[in-house]
Amino acid sequence: MRTDRGSGGAPSPPSIAAVINTLNEEVNIANCLASLLPWVDDVLVVDMESNDDTVQIALDLGARVKTIARSTHVEAARAEAIDLMDAEWVLVMDADELVPVSLGLRLREIAHHAEGDMVDIPFRNFLLGAETTYAGWELEADSHLRFFRKGTVSWGRDIHSRPTLLEGARLITLPRTAEMSMIHLAYLDIHHFVSKMDRYTTVEAAQQTGRRPSTWRMLRLCANEFATRYFRHRGWRGGWRGFSLSVFMTFYQFLIWAKSIEAHTGADATAVRRQYDGIARDVAADWRALATTDQRSV
Repeated sequence: MRTDRGSGGAPSPPSIAAVINTLNEEVNIANCLASLLPWVDDVLVVDMESNDDTVQIALDLGARVKTIARSTHVEAARAEAIDLMDAEWVLVMDADELVPVSLGLRLREIAHHAEGDMVDIPFRNFLLGAETTYAGWELEADSHLRFFRKGTVSWGRDIHSRPTLLEGARLITLPRTAEMSMIHLAYLDIHHFVSKMDRYTTVEAAQQTGRRPSTWRMLRLCANEFATRYFRHRGWRGGWRGFSLSVFMTFYQFLIWAKSIEAHTGADATAVRRQYDGIARDVAADWRALATTDQRSV
């Protein structure tokens, strides 16, 4: 971990810390830490009760670890993690992300010279084994507010919510080049993508409140989602990957609607389980009645 603090009478540069939320990230955490420990002052891994070797790997490599209760989505845990940091500047990371040297040096420069208060960082996304330059995940379209001076940003707790700059905060937008981009090594295969999609849509459906979910609105959202990703963001350039990702994200919108209306009508798994148990009891009762009848007829 970096230790080059100020010397002599020169003021010390502002402290920089990275926070990583984890849940069973033993295959990613070492790579993520290797891209952070050389240039930040502190790394805190906020772990949500992993049952693999995530925590031990992080400790062995020199990161601090704080364990918190599991959350249904990272945003709620991320807000809690940021509150634990004492540094002047904070970098928010996921375990499957990497900071290349050129980006790390630029972020440190921004902090040291107080150029702004929050940095919008472009992302290079790798999905299903290839860099994704289409379907809304391309470098020109995907960026995230991840580096900020603590106390200048408000972090939401809803899934996929974006942080909000507080009044007077200055935003820096990095150029959308590979050198200035975070590297995101995402979904390994379709199973990985679909399993996360199932979990995320369950959380998003639970956040839907108010009137009964609209079928027509869902159809419009699905049509717009596919058109945006496959045509506007040129998902067709990605061959089978681009088409699959466009379809999956269209289905994402459908799943939110389907899970919302399921909850709205009360047809959740608990209610259905009671219904099924009732049917099973009726069948068992019929068999007992038949057995009693047969005994009487002997």
